[in-house]
Order: sequence, then structure tokens, then C-alpha cells
Amino acid sequence: SVVAGALATLGTLALIAAFSSLTFLLVVLGVAVAGFRLRQRAGIAPVPALAAMLAVWLVVAALIVYLAATHPGELGLLVAVYLAVGAGALAYGRRARGSQA
Repeated sequence: SVVAGALATLGTLALIAAFSSLTFLLVVLGVAVAGFRLRQRAGIAPVPALAAMLAVWLVVAALIVYLAATHPGELGLLVAVYLAVGAGALAYGRRARGSQA
């Protein structure tokens, strides 16, 4: 993919590992949020669902703090990549909704 190529070209193996770890954690967080939203249909108690989301947020925060302390330049590059991917996803979503109208 373009993102993997950019990270391989611009960064180090540590950057690629941090990107993959953070992406995995964000996907897990998305699943936890979806589970919380669907908790009534699935019969899930709210406290464990909130605890799971809090635990993932704490791990994400710890990873960001670690990167800020040890690899601030790589953290900046990660933020730029996530912002670019997010902006692309928003633009694609708007364009796709516009073509359906």
C-alpha cells in the first residue's frame, strides 16, 4: 500500500512497528465502541464495555507518551499519516454519498 511504502521509505522499523501497533489498538477501540453501542441488543453490561474502552485508551495514551518521549519526530510523522488517511477517508465518504444522491 501507499502508506506502507511511505513508512518504509521515510522511517525506521521502529516507526513501522509503532504504526502497526497503534493501528491495531485503534481498530480494537473501534470494536469496543461498536460493542458498547450495541450492548443492549447483545446483552452486554455497560460496565465491562466501558472498562474495555478505558483500558484500550490507556494503552493508546501510554504508547503516544512513550513515542513523544523517545521518538518525537516519528510521532509527528505518524500523526501526519493518520491525518492524511483520515482526510482521504472523509473525502471518499463525502464523494460516495454525493454520487448516491
